[in-house]
Amino acid sequence: MPGIYLMAILTILLSAIFWGGMVYLFSGRTRRYLWLFALGLPLSGIVNLWIKPSVALWLGQVTNVPPGQGLTKLPGWFLFSLFMLTPILEELIKVTPLVLPQVRRLIGDRATAFWVGTALGISFGLGEAAFVAYSVAQVPEYASLPWYALTGYASERFMICLWHGVMTSIFVMGLQHGGGWSVIGYLKAV
Repeated sequence: MPGIYLMAILTILLSAIFWGGMVYLFSGRTRRYLWLFALGLPLSGIVNLWIKPSVALWLGQVTNVPPGQGLTKLPGWFLFSLFMLTPILEELIKVTPLVLPQVRRLIGDRATAFWVGTALGISFGLGEAAFVAYSVAQVPEYASLPWYALTGYASERFMICLWHGVMTSIFVMGLQHGGGWSVIGYLKAV
């Protein structure tokens, strides 16, 4: 078994405990947001394995940029478009749990919107840590490393969970405010 999987398990568990504890502590010692951590776990895999590749292929088809050219032969504007797919699509998928009435009912004001967004973003980050570990395990040079040599992965993924929470909270607060603020919140998150 590649060492990245053991490091991923440790990273995901410690991140969930630490960031879940922070949400619990700073949201007024309430557990009402903690169940949201389960909702975002599969979303990174969904967006990275199915949605982004499909959108990139579609974008290439409508702009007549053939696939498989390699990065050095792609037009700069197309590379930028591919680069921007990540934040554009990830910010959208992170808020998809808001289609559930149970999640929407948690949002009553800016403070609750902040905590709902933070929990959804952190949960996306936890799922992304699993997805990145799977991707790393596919590279033989990394797969052969022992788990303790992958502390860079652990520290980066730990902090990325927080940043996903921050960005998603900005978007959800914009959605809670309504109107044009929804678009502004989304663009700020992107």
